[in-house]
Amino acid sequence: MPFAVLPSAGIHNDGPSAAVFDVTLTLILPSGCSGTTTPKVVQNQSLASGGNLNLSPGGWTVTCAPAGSYGFTVNVSVSVDPPVVDPDLSNNAGSGSSTTQVN
Repeated sequence: MPFAVLPSAGIHNDGPSAAVFDVTLTLILPSGCSGTTTPKVVQNQSLASGGNLNLSPGGWTVTCAPAGSYGFTVNVSVSVDPPVVDPDLSNNAGSGSSTTQVN
């Protein structure tokens, strides 16, 4: 039976200035699961220096078989729009995982 995988991502702007940015969320399916995994892209988000933003851009419909416990991973990346130059590109990506029991 199909079910929804609903991601959320917490974004923080370390500064030194406000920024407009795009966020891409990509679902990694475990073995035994199938579904459309087109990345979710949230464009032109604005965040002040030191600000936080929580994104929930909708989800993916997935089917898994056989019944059991499945681990899902969502990779998140942020790209800052010009003219702002990001002084630290090393903190523009992250990943989160969760396990779901499929009956």
